[in-house]
Amino acid sequence: MFGIGFQELIIIAIIALLIVGPKKLPDLAKTLGGILKTRLTVSPMI
Repeated sequence: MFGIGFQELIIIAIIALLIVGPKKLPDLAKTLGGILKTRLTVSPMI
């Protein structure tokens, strides 16, 4: 989709886990998912 392979996704996930921490990572993922969902539903309207 964005030209990112599986290995790159794993590296990004590990870095995010180290920066954010394991307790806040699910909340961050939920927030980013909501932003992405809103962005995808609004973009066809533009």
